[in-house]
Amino acid sequence: MTDRVAPSVRDRLMSIWREAATQSVPLPSEPQLAAELGVSRSRIREELLRLEGEGLVMRSAGSGTFANAGALHLGLRLNQSFEYAHMLEEAGFEPTTEVLAAGWAALDARDADALGLAVGHSAYRTQKRWLADGVPVMLAVDLIPAHPRPTPVDPATSVYELVHELRGISGEWENAKVLARIPTADERDLLVEHTAEAAILDLEMTGTDRFGTAIYLSREVHRQGVIDYSVIRRVRTTL
Repeated sequence: MTDRVAPSVRDRLMSIWREAATQSVPLPSEPQLAAELGVSRSRIREELLRLEGEGLVMRSAGSGTFANAGALHLGLRLNQSFEYAHMLEEAGFEPTTEVLAAGWAALDARDADALGLAVGHSAYRTQKRWLADGVPVMLAVDLIPAHPRPTPVDPATSVYELVHELRGISGEWENAKVLARIPTADERDLLVEHTAEAAILDLEMTGTDRFGTAIYLSREVHRQGVIDYSVIRRVRTTL
């Protein structure tokens, strides 16, 4: 018999969220959720704060916690950042990650300027491709400024893990520039069957630590027409 991993508090809370969003009703109160999930009210409060930060719920004192029903049918969230293979998996795809190139390089003028470093500073560079159900959907070049080390690192791990291994720190924010453009010939070759007329989504992201220091640079190009991308934004009003 195969052992089954028990669902996490987050998974169980998301199940309750989906039911509330589907039925257009508020979520149960914090005491009710704590009793149902068998955890403390403070743990429930922390989880609800995370969901609120992700745009999945709106909490109103005296009225309750309301699920964002529109989020039920959204695609991959551009305003979230975690390993892309896991994002594909959550979206229902079978992910594959391919390392196309990896090694130490010297920063050119453009990359050095983006990272706030001198031209020629050393960085660990990877180029990877992600496939969803066998279809190429995203290319990424990641640059992590660091001093070369004699022991090898595994380029197949996520940029977040590589940053932690090479720099000993973790990123706190990603600041992204978004552009739609026509792919280059090399990009078309790597994103199989992608035509010159079809635009790609281009993201340039600078990862920073809690002090705002740039610790990595990621350039991603996403093929359109395979995966839906989305953003959740809270409405700000002066009414």
